[in-house]
Amino acid sequence: MELTIIGQIAVVVLLLLASALLTASEVGFLVIGRSRVEQWRESGRWSARVISHLHGHRAVLLSTLILGITTCNYMAERIATGVCGVWLGAALGPVTALLVMTFIIVVFCEAVPMHWAASNQERAVRIAGVPVFIVSTRLMQ
Repeated sequence: MELTIIGQIAVVVLLLLASALLTASEVGFLVIGRSRVEQWRESGRWSARVISHLHGHRAVLLSTLILGITTCNYMAERIATGVCGVWLGAALGPVTALLVMTFIIVVFCEAVPMHWAASNQERAVRIAGVPVFIVSTRLMQ
């Protein structure tokens, strides 16, 4: 099944959003303290055990996040290159895609999420904790 150009652009946007979420959660997990995670766990939050497990297994956590970020960015760039190739031709399309996607990824999928997560680490960790745990357990089987 082949996606339309609009469908491909939608996939690129979703991949970029996933990359930004993973980047924010990476910073959140690195900044948040163990004592804060344990407070959540003691308060009975349902996701606190998952977050505590991830916080205690940083190698698995970081491997999962870096793999996810890299995969999302690569796939988004690859799809964008194809779309730009159709719109702008084989000579100009790939170069345009490279420049535009590099800017978007560096600014909107790296810098902005990192800055936000440094100020909102608890939120970043809570938003991404369970999905990251699910992916990490699947990768480590």
